[in-house]
Amino acid sequence: MQTLTKQDTCIENANQLTEIFRSGFKSEKRLGVEYEKLAVKNSNFKAVEFFFHNGILDFLNDYKNIQKGIPCYEKDILLGVISNLGTLTLEPGCQVEMSLKPEEKIENIEKKLINYNKVSSKVAKKLGISFLSLGIQPLSTFDNIKIIPKYRYKHMTKYFTDKGSCPYVMMRETAGIQTSIDYRDEYDAIQKLSCALKLSPFISAFFVNSPVRKGKLSGYKSYRLHAWLNTDNKRCGLISKKLLENPDCFSFEDYANILLDIPMIFQNEKFVGNRPFRDIFDTNEADFSDWYTHISLFFPDARLKNYVEIRNHDCQRLELALAVPALYKGIFYSSEGIEKVNELLKGFSYYDYEFVRQNAPRFGIDFSVDNIKISEIVKEIFLIAQEGLRKFGLEEEKYLEPAMQLLKDNLTPADIIIKNFEGSWNKSIAKLIEFSKIK
Repeated sequence: MQTLTKQDTCIENANQLTEIFRSGFKSEKRLGVEYEKLAVKNSNFKAVEFFFHNGILDFLNDYKNIQKGIPCYEKDILLGVISNLGTLTLEPGCQVEMSLKPEEKIENIEKKLINYNKVSSKVAKKLGISFLSLGIQPLSTFDNIKIIPKYRYKHMTKYFTDKGSCPYVMMRETAGIQTSIDYRDEYDAIQKLSCALKLSPFISAFFVNSPVRKGKLSGYKSYRLHAWLNTDNKRCGLISKKLLENPDCFSFEDYANILLDIPMIFQNEKFVGNRPFRDIFDTNEADFSDWYTHISLFFPDARLKNYVEIRNHDCQRLELALAVPALYKGIFYSSEGIEKVNELLKGFSYYDYEFVRQNAPRFGIDFSVDNIKISEIVKEIFLIAQEGLRKFGLEEEKYLEPAMQLLKDNLTPADIIIKNFEGSWNKSIAKLIEFSKIK
């Protein structure tokens, strides 16, 4: 996706707040993918530190040299690498994130991820570490994972002190997959955002993949989703009842107004705290750079930038990771995908979606809403996506097959781990690591 352009000019009137969303109008049908991975030491399976010998800083340096990438620094510390594949950055707890350059074809996304995994795994092997396709660290917890030296994360750590029971779990322990999609105009953007939010609780329920924490089963199929539920209700979730139930009456201005009432975390590298962005805007203290940063610190399940970003999926093995962009391409870029999803879900209220969202972390797809099985809804969603992909004539529906095979047996990725962990693995973390290792 086209990234937000930093501007230091002051925002003079409220109409300018929506310019960033209008700048996203385009006719392309591309997919952006952000793919996070967790790093553990091969010696003890604990999270890899940043500065330590054979740590993530060493990984970034070696990766930069192999890829002949452009380094990204903050105060002379290497924190990212830009290469021909995309931009490699770090999340707060040393999670490594690859933001791929947008593509129209899933095949091109697949090639890039294979290449990226091959290079990063080669570097990791040299350093004695492994990258995992899990949604959460299997052994280390936030209290022994240090935040990387980036002022954004330092301020987030301070802000989240009293914002829930699990914000530090979310920041330091977890990894996910995000997909971004283009939109033609304001109506198209709002319809896609609304549909993405409706889909999110159901699709997140299928892609649960973080049942093991602290070396044992946690009681959740996705502890990562559980952490997001307990991070900050003002910044996370489904955004708006109006957006889900009556999107035709929702606008860019409505979205901007929601953002205005959310506290700003930092400005000009200085901590702000709990002051709503509206106060800063009303006193003429905000510029476009502040607004763009504020937009990026809003964490609903799907959000609006100059594209629609769909966020809430646990990290997966590659074959299932590719099902994420494929699913959304089949729905959002086919002529009838959104209409069919809306028809499928027309009986659900905002509170039904919230009910699914609250229960998905513990149960995955193994529960019901209004006497309708979540597993059956998810199957129908995948069938809509499959039909949409077939119309492109590129045989991209094959990328949905690994997920649909699991769904035939009403299983999720977490169910496979739980079964093995309690059975043939005999609760062995080493076997979980081997199963989840990205090669």
